[in-house]
Amino acid sequence: MKTDITKIRKNIYSYMKKKALSLEGTPSKEFLSYQRIQKRHSNRDFLVSNFQSLIKSIKKSKLIYLGDFHSLDQSSRNLHRIIRALTDSKDQLVLGVEFVHIKHQHHIDRFLAGHLTEIEFLENVNYYESWRFPWNQYRVFFDLAKERGYKILALNSKGSLSERDTRASEIIVNYLSAFPYSKLLVMFGEYHIVPTKLPKEVSKKARKEYRQTIIHQNLDEVYWKLEQTNMGRKKTQVIQFEDNEYSIQSSAPWVKYESMIYWYENLLEDPEFDIHDYVMSSGLKSFNENASDTYLFLIEKMLSGLNLKLDRSALEDFNLYDHHKMSFILKRLEKITKPTVGKFYKDLVIKGKSFKVPNSNDFYCSNYSMNRLSYLGGIHLWHYLRKFGNNETVKILSFPSQEKRFSFLVYQFCFAYFCSKMINPYRKCDLYADLFEKSKAKTSKDSDVFKSCLELIEHDTRKIKLSLTLKGQSLTSIYKISKRIGYMLGDILFDQHFEKESKSLEKIFNILHKEEMNEENYLKLLKLLLPKRKYKSFRKRFF
Repeated sequence: MKTDITKIRKNIYSYMKKKALSLEGTPSKEFLSYQRIQKRHSNRDFLVSNFQSLIKSIKKSKLIYLGDFHSLDQSSRNLHRIIRALTDSKDQLVLGVEFVHIKHQHHIDRFLAGHLTEIEFLENVNYYESWRFPWNQYRVFFDLAKERGYKILALNSKGSLSERDTRASEIIVNYLSAFPYSKLLVMFGEYHIVPTKLPKEVSKKARKEYRQTIIHQNLDEVYWKLEQTNMGRKKTQVIQFEDNEYSIQSSAPWVKYESMIYWYENLLEDPEFDIHDYVMSSGLKSFNENASDTYLFLIEKMLSGLNLKLDRSALEDFNLYDHHKMSFILKRLEKITKPTVGKFYKDLVIKGKSFKVPNSNDFYCSNYSMNRLSYLGGIHLWHYLRKFGNNETVKILSFPSQEKRFSFLVYQFCFAYFCSKMINPYRKCDLYADLFEKSKAKTSKDSDVFKSCLELIEHDTRKIKLSLTLKGQSLTSIYKISKRIGYMLGDILFDQHFEKESKSLEKIFNILHKEEMNEENYLKLLKLLLPKRKYKSFRKRFF
């Protein structure tokens, strides 16, 4: 049966958006109002345009707004292209930024003048507490300003959304009045730059009319309209609503929400760990553009950390695909002869999961991030160390024994998560105390999964019987259980054994990589990783 790729994409989009919005908590009435207005504006008719037309409008404008989806680094990347196109402008370009409060303007000036180090600047503006989105994607403003002599204007303030628009418009109008030969490029939250919000506030306060260009980015509604006409499958599109209003479509909408999920689950609590900084300091210039190189680079880092000397040519035999090749991956999955396994992997695609594609050396990474690539690298290494053939996955997952399926997935998740922690030691997952609490939560739809996890972990207080606990469980349920247990064991393996050079390491790795995948060896693994009673106090760290 042929897979409907648009339907799959919409499923992924719905899943990611719902999950991302669930992490925001309860939004205010004003926020919901801004959201509705932005959606209504996004649903207007538009024409497919081009970058040249956009730049022409920008060059004629005194004031340019660029929408920002704060957790997506793609939002700030388009700033480069726009500024490069303005190098011959006669006006003095000024960059207006939302991510610094207006009271810290003097710190911006001192930083640009070289009187503050980067760390001193971030501390003085209280960046990680007041903004908290990845600094590296906003550093570009200051790098460009220093390189080209631009001034940066702080525009943020306290108050409601409308109050912040009002205050930002006052700053903008006052500045352009004082410096009439300036051109102001403002990067502000996407909900603020719709024509009836910040741009309208500026027009109301200005003594004379300023030509303005509004540039939205990656609007959901626009993407789906382009998708219907097959125009959305190009890498980047520029569309035009009005003479001076555009949108740059350079990312699939679910990628926005994935970045939001990633920020909430990782960077919000550990903002100092910047995935781009890690790559830059390690010699790779671009994370997304060199994904395969980065992937192999990470594997080499893992091998070095594990003191393993393996055949590089064998490890280089892989293909890495992301959501742009989703249709190709889905076609590969349709060829799986075991329907249950095929459907299981299609569901993983819909939910934005990353995995090794059965019957191949292909790896699917829904969207490139350091955690995902290092996790997939761990899976790659595990299959290599286990000396599995390409058809081994389908064979095991369609095996009648739940014990075999479970052990296969737990070992794989354990080692993959462990490897990802080698790259990003700030990674966190639920440990025993967290699983215990979730098993008691009446509102949790996965409470049965958590209860099964406890039954398969508590080796010191109960007799574990894999076949009994897993009896009648679907492959999807076993996957969920195995993932939570595997991640927990991988986390403990890294923190309690690898970091501390435990004497048990060799035994643990032998179980993971060599010994038979069965109940007996699984219990051995638990006893090595989970000391009696002590493990029940283990909890995911808050910071």
